[in-house]
Amino acid sequence: MYDDYPEILRCLRAWNAHDNYDVKKIAQRAYDTFLLGVANALKESNVKTAEERRKAVYTFQYFIKEFRDKIDSPELEIRDLAMGIRGYGIFANACKLYGTDDDVKFMFVGLIQRCEQIAMPTITLSQASDVFDERFYALPNLLDALSAIIIEMTNIGEEFLGPLERLTVMTIDYYPRYQPKPQATTCSSTIKMILALQTKPTCYKPFLARIVSQAIIRCCSHPLKSTVEQQLDDMESDLPEEKGQALLSIGKTITYENYLPLWRTVLNVIALKEFDTPVYPIFDRQNMLVSFYDEMINSILRIINRLDLSVEKDKSQVE
Repeated sequence: MYDDYPEILRCLRAWNAHDNYDVKKIAQRAYDTFLLGVANALKESNVKTAEERRKAVYTFQYFIKEFRDKIDSPELEIRDLAMGIRGYGIFANACKLYGTDDDVKFMFVGLIQRCEQIAMPTITLSQASDVFDERFYALPNLLDALSAIIIEMTNIGEEFLGPLERLTVMTIDYYPRYQPKPQATTCSSTIKMILALQTKPTCYKPFLARIVSQAIIRCCSHPLKSTVEQQLDDMESDLPEEKGQALLSIGKTITYENYLPLWRTVLNVIALKEFDTPVYPIFDRQNMLVSFYDEMINSILRIINRLDLSVEKDKSQVE
């Protein structure tokens, strides 16, 4: 695999473009497994001689160029973009080994700029009730790649916090529109981003405060489940076509309860087997849980304090 990587990469890309859905899904898993295998071969513990290091540097440069070409392509092909993004994330550690801090920052800045071009100038969830742009399926991959790069960086400039916050909140905002597997990926991607920023103390608290506050506001802006169910009950069973479409639209309405699995998963970070690795020590996950829970309570209290809860008596009833 390590010797024949150009040919293997070419074949995997061809399979990723296959018309058969099952072949494409298998190819995506094979692609990720292949990159993880190459990235593992590039680890410092596996490179012992000068000749092995020379070969490792050449291999690393080859893959980074391939990923960059995909990400920088002006034609927005979501499949190729997602492949390049995942590659950046998987090779983040190798970039620190075979490059400099500036190289890691260059990867990060390039990905942030691509995020701004792709994900930011878009419609909101409330405006997209019947249309789901395929670009949004790349959002969890973007978070994954960015969090992997952030862990390898010495510090994060304040100018990058804004895009990171918007990207994270947007990913959470679209959570109910994903299928079950992308929903699970969204949960883990959100956790990875929070854990990655936790390694940068000067950025962590402002970042966490803003994403939790915005996520709660967006979650609570949706109607109650009981309200939607009442609307459905009020509709007659024998409906003309126009009212039938209205009924279907109500049935697809997103409520605040659609976000509960996401909140539960994030608050269960200590017990998640996916994060039981040396990259995410239990101590870091415990700290994240405490700070995340505290921020949820603080955000809820701030929102309540901003509400106008005064009561005015109905004058007609008084008279």
